[in-house]
Amino acid sequence: MENLLRKSAFYGFLLGLGYAILFTKYKEVTDLGEGVSETMYFPVMD
Repeated sequence: MENLLRKSAFYGFLLGLGYAILFTKYKEVTDLGEGVSETMYFPVMD
């Protein structure tokens, strides 16, 4: 039972970390026209 809890906690941590990395908005690209764009980067960890 303890082994199952450790394994599920580990996999839950990995899934949460993957979700945070893949779906967190860390940059915003603004099109300024004429092929020019501005990229603003947000801090991922505060």
